[in-house]
Amino acid sequence: MNWYKKAKWEVDDSVESLDQEQWDAQGETQQFLGPDDKTEDLFRKELEIIPIKDIISEDRLNGIKMLIQKQGKYGREIIDSLKKAMTNGDKIPPVTLKKSWSGKWELVSGRHRILAAIELGMDYVPVIKMEWLK
Repeated sequence: MNWYKKAKWEVDDSVESLDQEQWDAQGETQQFLGPDDKTEDLFRKELEIIPIKDIISEDRLNGIKMLIQKQGKYGREIIDSLKKAMTNGDKIPPVTLKKSWSGKWELVSGRHRILAAIELGMDYVPVIKMEWLK
């Protein structure tokens, strides 16, 4: 089975979109650039398609669902909007992962995208794997 059937969304891999994901990841991980740092010196970015089960455990998934439930109507609207965009073939940024100190890949941003993909029956999602080089 090719990955298009597994990951149905069109990936927005434009420089602007990937740069925005990178800046979001810095905020999420609280690792910020200094005034003289260049992003190409700090990050290695790889775009690929991987199984959702390799990104989050069942426990982590339940935690994400609880977090989004706390967002109430707003969280549900985001997921529904993403599902519609995925179904329509709109371009959506990939999920962002970072390499932990243990060497395992961890979810940084994309909780709503992951849940939307799961609700649509996807097993795989596009991801950016970001690795700090410094």
